[in-house]
Amino acid sequence: MNTSDFFPGVRLSFPMTVVAILVTLTALTEPSLAQQIYSATSGYSACAIDAKGNLYAWGCDNYYHTVVSARAPQDLTPVEIPFPNGVTKWKSAAVGAYYTLAIGNDGNIYAWGYNHYGELGDGDTASSNTLVKVSMPNGVTTWTAIAAGDSFNLALGNDGNLYAWGANSQGQLGDDSTVNSATPVKVSLPAGVKAIAIAAGEQFGAAIGSDDTIYVWGTNDNGQLGTGSSTPKYSAAPLAVSLPGGVTPKSISTGRSYCLVVGSDGNIYGWGGNTSGQLANSTTFGTLAYSPVVVSKPAGVTSWKMAVGGGEGFSLGIGSDGKLYAWGYNGLGELGIGSTTATKAGSDTAHAVKLSPGVTPEDVALGDYSDYAIGNPGDTVYAWGYNQQGQLGINNTVLDKLTPVEVLGVGGTGYLTLSAGPAAPALVSPNDTTGIPRKATIIWNSVPGATSYELQVSTGIQFYFSSLAVDTSLTDTSATVSAPLIADTKYYWRVVASTSTLTGPYSVVDSFTTGSGIDAITNPVQVPKDFALFQNYPNPFNPTTNIEFRITNVGFVTLKVYDVLGTRVATLVNKVEQPGIYQVRFNGSRLASGVYFYRLDAGGAAIERKMVMVK
Repeated sequence: MNTSDFFPGVRLSFPMTVVAILVTLTALTEPSLAQQIYSATSGYSACAIDAKGNLYAWGCDNYYHTVVSARAPQDLTPVEIPFPNGVTKWKSAAVGAYYTLAIGNDGNIYAWGYNHYGELGDGDTASSNTLVKVSMPNGVTTWTAIAAGDSFNLALGNDGNLYAWGANSQGQLGDDSTVNSATPVKVSLPAGVKAIAIAAGEQFGAAIGSDDTIYVWGTNDNGQLGTGSSTPKYSAAPLAVSLPGGVTPKSISTGRSYCLVVGSDGNIYGWGGNTSGQLANSTTFGTLAYSPVVVSKPAGVTSWKMAVGGGEGFSLGIGSDGKLYAWGYNGLGELGIGSTTATKAGSDTAHAVKLSPGVTPEDVALGDYSDYAIGNPGDTVYAWGYNQQGQLGINNTVLDKLTPVEVLGVGGTGYLTLSAGPAAPALVSPNDTTGIPRKATIIWNSVPGATSYELQVSTGIQFYFSSLAVDTSLTDTSATVSAPLIADTKYYWRVVASTSTLTGPYSVVDSFTTGSGIDAITNPVQVPKDFALFQNYPNPFNPTTNIEFRITNVGFVTLKVYDVLGTRVATLVNKVEQPGIYQVRFNGSRLASGVYFYRLDAGGAAIERKMVMVK
C-alpha cells in the first residue's frame, strides 16, 4: 500500500502499506494529478498512475489485476487499465492481495479482482474481471482516500467518516464485530474523533485521529495493537497507541504485521513484528515490540522525511539527506544493496539503497518481497527484489534484482515514466513559521514552461479532500488567502505546476502556524460610541466560535479565556489596538467540553461573559 510524509507529487503503493489523510474542507476544486505507484504487501502485483491520470498494472494476474477478459498467470510489463463510463482520470489506487481499487475523478471507488470476502465492496462475493463500483453509504457522495489490506479495505468518505469492508475475522473492519461485510461499514472511532490518516496491514487497520492519537484495531498476533503486551488477541474496536511524551504522529504506514509512524520529532517509531529487523531497533531485533520503539538512523541522517513498511519484514525510509534507506529482511534482495550476503535473516541497520547515480527518490512502496520507487529526474519507476510473478515489470519471471532497475513501459517499449510535466516549484515562504496572519500570503518560485499553479493549504499533512482549507488554481507565483484561516492552527502547504496538458510533481511540503487575535476589523474608521463585549456565536460551540468587541480609545487591550476554576486557558488579544469594532475566532479543539469565561480588559474597564463548548 502507500504511505507518505514526503509529498513531492508522486505516490507509490504496494500491497498492504497504505496512508491517507483527511481534515476540514472549505474551497474545493478538482485537485491536480500527481504521479502515484501502488503495490500489495500480501501479493505480487503493482500499479501506477501517470500525470495524465492513466492507470497501469503489472505482475500476478490470477484474479484479473489488469482487467483482462480471461485469466492470465502474469503480465510481465505494464498494461493500461480502461476507464469506466464517466471517468476520464484516475485519482488514486490501492492494491490488495489479489484485487485492485481505484478512485475515479467522478468520486467513486472502482474495484476488480478476487472477492471471496467482499473485498470489492459491491454487496456481492463474486470475483470480477470488470470494474465494479464500491457501494456508497448514506451521506457519502465522494470517496477521498483508500487503503487496502490483505482481504479488507479502508476508505474515507467526504462525510468525514472512516469506512471498511471485506474480511473481518480478526476485527479488522473496526466496527465492533467480526462479521465480514461486502459493503462499507463505519469504523468505530471514539466519539468526536475523525481519521486524518489511514493505513492497512495484513489483518489490522490503523489511523491517526484528529486528536493526534494513533488508533489500531484487528489482530494482535505480533503486537500490532501496541498495547504493551500480547493481549488482547485481537480488537474489533480501535485502541489508542501512545508515542513518547510530547511527540505527535505525522504519518502512518503498515507492513504485514507491524506499524511505522513518523513523529513530530523527526524519528520513526515502530511496533509489532520485528523478527527480521524491520523496526531497525537492536533491543527488539528478532522478537516482537509490543510498544513503540525508535527506528535507528544511519550516519548523516538527522530526521526522516518518510517511512514505509512492507510485506515480509522489510522497510524503506527517505532520510533528511535525501537518500533512500532500507532495513529488515533481504533474502531476495529487498534492501537493494546488490547482495543478500549476511543479511538474509534480516538487518536492524538501515542501508543506503543503490539507486543509479543522480537519481533522487520521491516516493516509495513495498510489495510482499519487492520494492518500488519513483525517482527524479523523469519520474521513472524503479523496482527490485523478488520477481517470480513478474512484479518487477521487466518482461521476465526469472531474474530477481538485487539493485533497482527501471520498470518497462507498456508493451515492453521504453521505461515507465509517470510525468513529462514541469518541475516541482521551490517554496519561498512561509517556511515553518509561527504567528502568520490568518489571511496568509504564500510565495513560491516560478517554474520554466509552467502556465498555471495549484496551491493547496491543509490542516493535515497528506492533503486529502476533507483536510483542504485552500485548493485553488492561479497563474501567479504568490497568493493571499481570501477567507481567514483558523487562529492558532498549524497548516501545511504545497504547490504543483502545470502546462496546458501536463501536471508535474508536487513541491515538498512546508508549514506555518497562524497567530491568535484579530480576525477582522468591521469598521476601523468609525469610532464606536460605547465599550462593549458581545455574546459569542455560535454558543454552545464545537470547537470554534466568534467573539466580537468594541473599544472607544487607543490603548492596551487583552481578551482572555478562563475555565470555571479561574485558570487562563487562552489569550486571544494582548496588544495596543486602535478604536474600532473587532472580531476574534476562538478555537477550543484542545480543551474539554464545559463552561468557559472570556474577559475583555481595555482602558481600565473590563467585561466578562460566559460560553459553553460541547464536543
